[in-house]
Amino acid sequence: MKLSETFVSSRRNAAILGAFAIVTTLAIVLTFALTEQRIEQQKQAKLLEVIFEVVEADMISNAMQHNCMVLPTAAATGNKTGLKAYRGLNAQQQLTALAVQSVAPNGYSGDIRFLVGLAQDLKTVTGVRVLEHQETPGLGDKIDVRISDWILDFAGQSVTPDNQMMWTVRKEGGQFDAFTGATITPRALTQAIYRTVRYVQAEAELFRSAPNTCNSQEPNA
Repeated sequence: MKLSETFVSSRRNAAILGAFAIVTTLAIVLTFALTEQRIEQQKQAKLLEVIFEVVEADMISNAMQHNCMVLPTAAATGNKTGLKAYRGLNAQQQLTALAVQSVAPNGYSGDIRFLVGLAQDLKTVTGVRVLEHQETPGLGDKIDVRISDWILDFAGQSVTPDNQMMWTVRKEGGQFDAFTGATITPRALTQAIYRTVRYVQAEAELFRSAPNTCNSQEPNA
């Protein structure tokens, strides 16, 4: 009798645990489904805000956030998919500004996703902002404009085939400061900016003529 009761009790406990696991799993799936879209919307909202921090607004007359192209997967932009370049046009529909998404894959703690703005000549950097990173708080996170103004030094700098050696940190002969105790992060971002801009220059016609993939009817495009 006791053995039978123990068996029944064990089955009941197993059923309760199984039901609890199912409910917990469903709750996690539901939470992810409900928050995934919101997180993506927040990322897009941040991106669109940052676009107008890295380009010169007086150089464009279009709604720049609604004119973009999807970048081909390329080593120069971190071999990542889904990256975009946003295009600013003047009244004559000529390209006068670019805001290009890119990735430095060799940050100290992984990928550093950033946006680099370019003037009409496609060699003058008008601004850079980091979009996502996992760098060490108090050290590598100084690439974030909310933490430090270090990243503002890129505005006005030029990228040419002849000045690659200048696009690194000072301790390696470049022109940009490193952080005390953290050289890997600023080096990775600085060199990634150079690679990205050189890629844009090499594919200039593509950036000018590629079809617009941002639908102006979609507010988060």
